[in-house]
Amino acid sequence: MYRVLGADQKEYGPVSDEQIRQWIAERRLNAQSLVMSEGAVAWKPLSTYPEFASLLTAQMPASVSQPNLPPAGPSFGQVPQTTNTFAMVGMIMGIVSLFSSCCCSGLPFNLLGLVFSILGLNQIKSRHAAEKGKEMAIAGIILSALSILLGIIIMILGFAGNLPDLIKQMKGKF
Repeated sequence: MYRVLGADQKEYGPVSDEQIRQWIAERRLNAQSLVMSEGAVAWKPLSTYPEFASLLTAQMPASVSQPNLPPAGPSFGQVPQTTNTFAMVGMIMGIVSLFSSCCCSGLPFNLLGLVFSILGLNQIKSRHAAEKGKEMAIAGIILSALSILLGIIIMILGFAGNLPDLIKQMKGKF
């Protein structure tokens, strides 16, 4: 007699070896299905039971095609990629500076965005494939630079708008 752990994580059984054979034939169980024999204390893959090995090998097609799944995790010796924090903060500061450039010329967000983005880009280049976020760092640099440019344009336009008043004040003094 056996107990089977279903795909729904429910326990089924006790079931006979004939029932297991029927479920294998119906493709309800495969080599990775977890089964516990009577008296056992741990779940084991069905493929570890020799009494079902011939049925499981007959069930597998000659050429098994694996679906295109991402790898389960980093293999031995690989470092998982993380997003560079400076690049992310630089991009966020660049976005905030662009929206705040109309009222306060984007300061200090544009300067912080520029600094953080450049630091992040330099870290990503020096660490090669260990970190990602190069696109975020570049976006932060572009957005921060646009914010600085927009702030300068707004200051020039503001000064140009006040220029006639300044000329009148200057004529009054001379």
